[in-house]
Amino acid sequence: MKVIIIEDEHLAAEKLTGQLTKYGGIEVINQFDSIKSAVNFFKTESAPDLLFLDIHLADGLSFEIFKQVEIKCPVIFTTAYDQYAIQAFKLNSVDYLLKPISSEDLAKAIDQFKELHFKEKKEPKPQLDIEQIKEIMSMMNKQYKSRFIIKKGDKIISLSTDKINCFFSEDKYTIAVNQKGEKNIVQSTIAELTSLLDPQAFYRINRKYIVNINAIKEILQHSNSRLKIKLNGIELDDLVVSREKVQDFKSWLDD
Repeated sequence: MKVIIIEDEHLAAEKLTGQLTKYGGIEVINQFDSIKSAVNFFKTESAPDLLFLDIHLADGLSFEIFKQVEIKCPVIFTTAYDQYAIQAFKLNSVDYLLKPISSEDLAKAIDQFKELHFKEKKEPKPQLDIEQIKEIMSMMNKQYKSRFIIKKGDKIISLSTDKINCFFSEDKYTIAVNQKGEKNIVQSTIAELTSLLDPQAFYRINRKYIVNINAIKEILQHSNSRLKIKLNGIELDDLVVSREKVQDFKSWLDD
């Protein structure tokens, strides 16, 4: 089986090459350390059986490669950054490996590749969804709202988003509660805020509330398999995760 490694850290590339050699039956036919060198290769050469691709390269995110050339082989992404790994995994690649890569995890990923692509001697098929890659690149380039302009009497103040513990709807207003427990009216609905806020930091637990992960003080079991949340700096009785959101909320906490 022929593979290519795209990795900008020389020692990491050499270590991976050694691990692949120990696995057996694998030939590393090329190594590249940048988007540019990889694109130049794939413009003229055939794809390998499998590609090991670091997500964060010196000249940018490796997703850029797929904008410039067509990659006709399965990919195993490698990264030291969890958020990139999760996004890459959603592309239906063979697998993703978090650095430092263990020999055990590597073997499992290769075994999975073989199971998916060489079962009954079938030819390997491309696994990448280019449209999903474009969508993820767009999301990664998106700038989430970093501050809100708040009116207080005749004063206008700037409230940093990371200083907000939660947002909630009340009557016709949306309220932002800061770390001191102070309530401020913002000019966005709860629904609008879900696309304005960084999903890594904020989660909409029910129709009324959006909470900041860094403000969560305690999570308690509640009735009907739901969860109740306590936040720093504010006492609210109805901070309850909707039953249908419980599993997704737990996954969000574990990202």
